[in-house]
Amino acid sequence: MNQKQTESLEETEAAEAARREEDATTASNIRRGLGAMLIAVVFLALLNSNGFTTYARDLPGNAFSDWLVSAADQWNELMDAAGLTSVADDIREVFLSLKDTEW
Repeated sequence: MNQKQTESLEETEAAEAARREEDATTASNIRRGLGAMLIAVVFLALLNSNGFTTYARDLPGNAFSDWLVSAADQWNELMDAAGLTSVADDIREVFLSLKDTEW
């Protein structure tokens, strides 16, 4: 192998190593993003179950949406019994009062 071929091979290997490192970084960012979204979904399911009920009731009527409304109602009752729906209501009230504040 001559000098140019060796340099070309080294450049190719360096480019491939950089691409692998970039791919690993991207995969790590995707995992972090998915983890954050999962946490947000769990918090919304626990603290905003009334919103889920409202959303389910707004869907077009069919067998699946009927089942979804029933499940949403049951979930909301469970969260209400656990006292979690009041947390969302309290947070909503604070934001509404801030929205109405005149500066």
